[in-house]
Amino acid sequence: MRIHPETLKKLRKAQGWSQQELADKAKIEKKTIGRLESKNGGEARETTARLLATALKLGNPRILALGPETEAVREEVSRIHFDSGGSGPRVHLDIETALAYDLVEERYGVDMHRLIEEAPALFALLAEASLAERRRRVGEAKAALEEFNRALPGHLAESAWAYQEEEESIERRDLFRHPGDLEWDDPRWEDYRENGNPFANFLKELAKNLEAGNGALDPADVGFDPDLICRGHLFPERRARLTGGSRRAEWALSHGHARLGQIPKRLRGEGEDAARERVEWLEAQISDDEWARCEEMIAAAERLGKMLSGETGPDEAAD
Repeated sequence: MRIHPETLKKLRKAQGWSQQELADKAKIEKKTIGRLESKNGGEARETTARLLATALKLGNPRILALGPETEAVREEVSRIHFDSGGSGPRVHLDIETALAYDLVEERYGVDMHRLIEEAPALFALLAEASLAERRRRVGEAKAALEEFNRALPGHLAESAWAYQEEEESIERRDLFRHPGDLEWDDPRWEDYRENGNPFANFLKELAKNLEAGNGALDPADVGFDPDLICRGHLFPERRARLTGGSRRAEWALSHGHARLGQIPKRLRGEGEDAARERVEWLEAQISDDEWARCEEMIAAAERLGKMLSGETGPDEAAD
């Protein structure tokens, strides 16, 4: 395949690498890098293009053939800057997260740079809102207990000591109320896993208040884990429309073979012809041989899932 010399040079320099460093990381000769970055550029074997794409952490080697000012190349340069640190924050973006950023930008017009810059303030707002909600609930509970105590003889009245631990946790800005360094079989761990943490539960309540059919996320699909804050499959309807129910197209989009910005603008519409051509375009971003390997992995994962869930036995899963 033909590699655009300025694109290769731009992506290499975004990493802060010399030609020799890129050659070392891609395990190819430096003179090959020099030839591909020369004014006339040159053709590269598919294996060479794939080695370069792997070294540069590109989802698709075909990005190397695009012009240096195309949207897809600019997005890759932005990702490299965030991924490698540079003068900014050190952030690793997996493919699914990168797709989520793309979908957010498409829907709301806010790009990755702004989102990352605003993330601390947005997180602080949510964190303080969750703490304020906990303070409100403790206050209401204490007021209710005091009212209850006034109706009881003194020796039967409950004290407010039960709220001290929660008040101290709020004072420490302890968002997650993690049970601490416990043995794996400690019953408090089971309670933590079952009930989640205060911050995750606050976000879950926010999700429940979303209107149905909002298109951004399904509240029922927002998942929580003791070691995570919140996970949700963003924009499921949009992703389904983009990929038209094609597993191969979905794989291409969700595994970095194609970024949202790479889809030709004429194929982003909702018409039947545009939808069909878009799916065909996405499917074409994965070679037949690579897709065959992907299908094998998918099938193996499905068999393992059935075995772990008890739907099939080990012998049936191996068939």
